Amino acid sequence: MKYAIHIICVFCLFLIAVIWVDSSNNPNNAKYSSQELTKKLKDDGILPRGKNLNNYNQRPSDWFYRQRAYPYDDIPREKQQLALRKATEIRKSRNRSGEIWELVGPSNIPGRITDMVIDTSGPGPIIYVASAAGGVFKSADWGANWIPIFDDVGVQSIGSIALNPQNTQVIYVGTGEANSAADTYEGNGLYKSTDGGVTWANVGLPNSYHIGRIVVDPLRPDTVYAAVGGKHFGALNSERGLYRSIDAGVTWEQKLYISDSTSCIDLALHPSTGTVFACMWEKVRYKGDHVRLGGITSGLYRSTDFGDTWSLASGVGGYPSKAPDISRIGVTVDPYSNTVYSSIIDRDNYDLYGVYKSTDLGLTWTQTNDAALDGMFGGFGWYFGQIRVAPGNPDIVYVLGVRMYFSPDGGSTWFQDDDGIHVDHHAMALLPNSSSPGSYYVYDGCDGGVNFKEDYGFTFPWSNLANMPNTQFYAIHIDESNPYAGYYGGTQDNGSMRLGAGG
Repeated sequence: MKYAIHIICVFCLFLIAVIWVDSSNNPNNAKYSSQELTKKLKDDGILPRGKNLNNYNQRPSDWFYRQRAYPYDDIPREKQQLALRKATEIRKSRNRSGEIWELVGPSNIPGRITDMVIDTSGPGPIIYVASAAGGVFKSADWGANWIPIFDDVGVQSIGSIALNPQNTQVIYVGTGEANSAADTYEGNGLYKSTDGGVTWANVGLPNSYHIGRIVVDPLRPDTVYAAVGGKHFGALNSERGLYRSIDAGVTWEQKLYISDSTSCIDLALHPSTGTVFACMWEKVRYKGDHVRLGGITSGLYRSTDFGDTWSLASGVGGYPSKAPDISRIGVTVDPYSNTVYSSIIDRDNYDLYGVYKSTDLGLTWTQTNDAALDGMFGGFGWYFGQIRVAPGNPDIVYVLGVRMYFSPDGGSTWFQDDDGIHVDHHAMALLPNSSSPGSYYVYDGCDGGVNFKEDYGFTFPWSNLANMPNTQFYAIHIDESNPYAGYYGGTQDNGSMRLGAGG
């Protein structure tokens, strides 16, 4: 398969990898000096006493961070923005009439998916998926083939994607994966397309860095909500929180803010009542593994007036109280009933704290019978947190982690449902099957791409929908003795690969 003018993915990933940003050391916009930040991180329990940011034990993730930041320790954010603008200018100014680029893969080993949404307005579904380091892909044939639609933007790390249900040509994309791993790359705001992904415009939130969720109100499509994670690495910034636009992204207002170390990682809307849930997460990762991924400001918040005012749901009606041992929180709402599910990660071991259920839009909560889910996150719960309810059938709910579990009876019993597919699940879409009432097509996004099955449960097997070139490479090498066939690379999530004679 040959693509004309298809250099951007590798080029922009290289730029972002080299020019990794940290505004904390920029004297023009720094909120804390290096000494002040060291003291605050010690006070917050992130750095051990007797250590500072320069002499803390170096780990592989620190090396990875520093090679991206070289020759700086931390590069001001405007350096990254300038690099992205320059990259765009270079692409537009080049004479590419004679360029022919051939994709050499891999297409059979896709990379990490962070979100997905399905357009059901036409005769067949159109699927959009967001990837951690490969942009946005679109499929009009149930996932058999994928085309990239976000390459010209120049930002390949995507956190969330959403459609306007009343006009599905309108797509919103939040840049910057929000899962907070050491390999997470920053974004530069929220983008909007009004032509199904052909062209894009940045519509604000430039200092969001990472966007964990976008929700468009299906009854009031000019109202758009965004869960903003803020700066993952190094800086404490007041841009974190939940934002709302009531003019389809022209302007944004911060509607929920807790602290400069507390991100909004997830949100859900019950459109007919205006009830909004926001998952707030105390989170600081100062380079590498020097982290605080939970704490006293983590909690579930609830609004009953479309986000104008908020109250703390944690500690109310049976939901666990806001406490230092709470880490990441996920939430999902069935729009056709009053059922809400929320998953909570335990900060002590980064495994499951509990799955809670409400049948009155968050006034009261009960813990589901979730003992079978113990260990499903493998100590990496901060990396996951997604929970999904089937629209129109609140008894069907999925919890996504290293493993994937579902319940067919509202959380009374749980079953593992990931046989034969890649681990580490980050996204899901449940599509009602109109020809078989009560059935749902299930799309799963994981570290190995997109998986599909014809219904929930065990009647049908999973199949991997490959043919998506979004593998996240850390390094590549070409065999000089055989430059047309000897390709080698090391990847995130999918090991080391080789293309050439012999396999």
